[in-house]
Amino acid sequence: MNSCAKLFILIAIAGVCVILYLATLEEHVTADLNCGNRPERPSTMMPFDYDDYGGGRFVGGTPIDPSIWPWQVSIMHRPTAADPFQHHCGGAIISQDWILTAAVCVHAPQHRLSSNLIVKAGTTDANHNDANTQELQIERIVPHKRFNPITLRYNIALLKLKPPLVFNTFVDGICIPDNSNVEEHQYGICHITGYAGPNANTSILQEAEVKKIGNPRCNMPTWWNYKVARDMFCMSHPSGMGGPDGCEMNLGGPVSCFMPVNNRYYVYGVRVYTKDCGVPRRPNIYLKVSNHFYWIQREVGDSAPPSLHQFTVALWPFVCFLLSSLAKMVI
Repeated sequence: MNSCAKLFILIAIAGVCVILYLATLEEHVTADLNCGNRPERPSTMMPFDYDDYGGGRFVGGTPIDPSIWPWQVSIMHRPTAADPFQHHCGGAIISQDWILTAAVCVHAPQHRLSSNLIVKAGTTDANHNDANTQELQIERIVPHKRFNPITLRYNIALLKLKPPLVFNTFVDGICIPDNSNVEEHQYGICHITGYAGPNANTSILQEAEVKKIGNPRCNMPTWWNYKVARDMFCMSHPSGMGGPDGCEMNLGGPVSCFMPVNNRYYVYGVRVYTKDCGVPRRPNIYLKVSNHFYWIQREVGDSAPPSLHQFTVALWPFVCFLLSSLAKMVI
C-alpha cells in the first residue's frame, strides 16, 4: 500500500473520531428533551415592586399562572397530624418521582418526618387546591450526607414521591445541568419563582427576573463577607440594591435559566440562604446544581435512565481504538 493510501486511511479514521466526538457534545447538550418546557414562554413581566419588602415570603415578584413554571412546587409541613399543612419551602420537579430542594428544608428534627410533609404541584395558591393541583406524600427524604448547616456546603436534598406525579401542562419537570457541556453554553434569561409564606397576605405563586452577581462582589465584607463558597452564587437585581428576592419561606426554590442552544430551561441553582429579604447587598445565595449532577443521578437511580449521550461518550473511544487497530493491520 502506497503512502497516499495510508495517509487517506489515517485521515478517514481521524475524521470518524472527530464526528463521533462532536456528536457526543451536541447530544450532551440536547439530551433529555422532554424536560424544561414552558407552555407559556415568554411570560408577561410586570414592573418589580422594589418597595414591597417583608419577612418570610417572596418579594418583588409578579403573580403568574402555574403552567408558566410547571416544575415549581410547594413543600408543605404540619407540626402534628392534627394541624393543617402550611407552605414550608420551595422545590423543583426533576422527574415524576423526585423533587429537588435544599437540605436545610429537611434538616431540623421536626422536618425530617415524611408523614408531616407533602408536596403540592400545579397550583397558583399554596393554600388552596384547584382542578390542576396534585398533592402527593413523600416516601423518602434524601439530604446530601455531607451537608453542613454552618457553612451551608452541600445544601441539597431530594424528596421521593408516592405515587408519582402525572405530567401535563401544569405539572412538568425541569432539566438538570451537568458540569461540562451545558455549563459551557451561556444561559439566557433567568427567573426565580416562589410562593408567599403563611404570614403574608397571599400565598400566590410569583416570578421575578434576576441576574447573577459575581462571587468576588457578593463576598465583599459589606455584602456576604465570604459566606458564598465556590459551589454557590448570588442572584438578585444587578445593582445589588435590593429588588426581587425569595425570602425564608422559599428556601429550596429554583433559579430557572433558559438555554438558547436547545430551547429548554435548566435548574441553575437552588435557593439555600437568605436573610432580611430585599435588603441591599444581601441577595439570595444559591447552590450551583451542576456541581451535584452526578450525586443527583446516583440517588435518583431508575428515575433518570441513561441519556443517549452517556452511551455515546462510552462508545466513541472504543470505536476509534477499533478503527486504529484495523488500520495498523491493513497498513
